[in-house]
Amino acid sequence: MKLSVSLPFLLALAATACMKDEQARFARMVDSLQRAGAARAGSSGGDPCTLVSRTEAEQVLGALRHDPYRVDGSGDPEPGGSACRYEARSGRHLSVDVSFEGAQIGMRAMGLGARIASPVLGSDSARLATLGGHWDEAITLPGHLMARKGDAMVDVGYEGTGAGLAGAARVADIALGRLGAPLPYDGAAAARAAPGPLVTPRDPCTLVSRAEAEAILGALASNPVSDRSQTSCTYTLAARRGLGGQEVQLTVQWRDGFAALEGARSTAAIVQRQVGGVPTGGVGDSGFGRFMQQIQGVMRSQGIGTQMTDSGLKNDSAVTGPWDEASLIAGLGFSAVKQDVLLSLDLRTVPYDQARALIAKAMQRLQ
Repeated sequence: MKLSVSLPFLLALAATACMKDEQARFARMVDSLQRAGAARAGSSGGDPCTLVSRTEAEQVLGALRHDPYRVDGSGDPEPGGSACRYEARSGRHLSVDVSFEGAQIGMRAMGLGARIASPVLGSDSARLATLGGHWDEAITLPGHLMARKGDAMVDVGYEGTGAGLAGAARVADIALGRLGAPLPYDGAAAARAAPGPLVTPRDPCTLVSRAEAEAILGALASNPVSDRSQTSCTYTLAARRGLGGQEVQLTVQWRDGFAALEGARSTAAIVQRQVGGVPTGGVGDSGFGRFMQQIQGVMRSQGIGTQMTDSGLKNDSAVTGPWDEASLIAGLGFSAVKQDVLLSLDLRTVPYDQARALIAKAMQRLQ
């Protein structure tokens, strides 16, 4: 291979690997900041579901599929959980995590971390100032609004709801205003009767059979293999292709797919602001545009589906198909959600059109 081809190819390899690593790092950063504040505040055993009624939540989310119920840190029903889950019939949900004491210390810890991380994560302080919430202070992290009143704090998780920061602020304001007069409601009892995911988890390889996969991907070396956790199905190609070798892995998240997709989008946006494209330049730089086209041409010749524009790795959230929502994320992966189930494929092995076709086929069996 000529040097003029191998150089952009090597740079593209570095860029895709860097993006994957950075996405994971920034996701951990957000989680750590959130946990830092929670660890310094305490719930003192109050029921978080007594601060926002079902009717009030429905004004933000739409009709709920179940009464609000208490959950643990992973979102599973838990009678003693510190958070309350409000889940719409579509599967979109918001959570209200409440600390009834120690909030001043907790907010101080999160505020310090958020200020340090603001060059990376950005800040919504200007928008917060326009919302007029009845709180003493508030900060945001991607998909979360933390608001304090006195020594109590609410953390409203709104990622994937479509409600935005304004909707989260409305919920936080209601919750903080009810601290002294909670509703006569039992979120623990509701947790004991909480429903499972909209779609019951099962062997993910039942979503696309070997024959159906071969019609899209080409010949396979063996039957598809699912993992024990029922979260992925691996299709091994008969011939090596792309950065991923021979394996095309369809990953499945059976619950909270809307939130996961929005989280992936926001993390990718953060990463791209920090990492940027491969060399410096921009859309108006014709030399840079030719360089990016050369990279994409080489990657396509290798069977790699990574999507690029003249200005860098491509994002697209307007992908139509048999799903509720879908996105090409940072040019590296394609994900789609239906009934709150998230299906994803890495584009380093499978071309983009084949990725969309495989996920569209899988969507037909989500019931």
